[in-house]
Amino acid sequence: MDALKIAYLNISEDISADLISVREQLHKKPGVVFLFLPSNKCQEDVATSLFNLFNCPVGCCSSASSIYLNQSSDSNIVALSIDAKLCKGHTIFISNMKEMDEIEDACTKVTSLVNSIKEKQSLLSVFLADGLSQVEDMVIHFLSNALSGVPVIGGSSSDDLTFVSAPVYYEGEFHENAATLLLLEMSVDFEVFKIQNFYPTNKRLVITKADEGKRTIYEINGEPALQKYAELVGKKPDELVHADFAEHPLALCISGEIFIRSVERSSQNMAIMVYGHIYEGAVLRIAQSDDLSESTLKSLNQIRSGFQEVYGGLAFECILRKEELLTKPKEMQEVYEYYRQYNLIGCHTYGEQFLGHHVNQSVTGVLFGRKK
Repeated sequence: MDALKIAYLNISEDISADLISVREQLHKKPGVVFLFLPSNKCQEDVATSLFNLFNCPVGCCSSASSIYLNQSSDSNIVALSIDAKLCKGHTIFISNMKEMDEIEDACTKVTSLVNSIKEKQSLLSVFLADGLSQVEDMVIHFLSNALSGVPVIGGSSSDDLTFVSAPVYYEGEFHENAATLLLLEMSVDFEVFKIQNFYPTNKRLVITKADEGKRTIYEINGEPALQKYAELVGKKPDELVHADFAEHPLALCISGEIFIRSVERSSQNMAIMVYGHIYEGAVLRIAQSDDLSESTLKSLNQIRSGFQEVYGGLAFECILRKEELLTKPKEMQEVYEYYRQYNLIGCHTYGEQFLGHHVNQSVTGVLFGRKK
């Protein structure tokens, strides 16, 4: 019996037929399915097909590009199923992440569900949220408290860096500004992980003017944010491109732990938008990348050491890691080869979640297998 099954398909002109083909590659009776597809395919007919094809919880969201074995593509569907004999899934849906009443209601449901399950050490949760909502930090914080120690990993949905629409699927519809939490009762071993390859430099900065709700920084050290950021990374403001933002994120250090705040984009008024929570008075540093390929292999090998056999897993990788890798073809080839070795599939995101924290420029995920 295969604990996990993976499906992969290049999208044709007939996406309904494509989804049927994907369904045929997965378990006949899955306990849960995870499926990722481009944002321009998150349409009503696709949602209806998903609802009709799968009689189990489905974790699905739009993605700038998907991860499959040794490649990354923005024109395919990738999916993973876990056999119903090894996994029982439950879904908690939040239709509006900006409504506190909805978040509190979801937390109540999570607490009740967790308390009703005896084998709590078998529980795993996966969080999928609209990556344009700008409130994933708050929502994952409250849900993590409600989970009472149940490990949670996940990703913020994305589009193709147009920042227009990044919906999340739930029961026959795609929803914007929404989130799903999939609580899984597992009868197979697993280990959650986070991979990060940045360290803070001595280039210190203070946010002196910001809009927390919009994750927007207007001033750094009393100067226009983009101007000061460009100076600190050795460029002129009009020279900055996505690759510069990917190579030089901001590092927030709290109690010795590093939280990366990736730069999303800049605006005409010299402000910069980031992918995570920021606030006025925050002291940050420009971050510098270690060898991305080496750090990825080292982290995966460390996780692998606890397993006798690895079946595969899910990975949520920041879109800016991919942007950085695109400038380093050799490292990109190596990293996706490592994913192939561990049978990892997943998607590129506008933020990642790990054990209650919303993080940036990382890979979060879970490996399934048989532990030693």
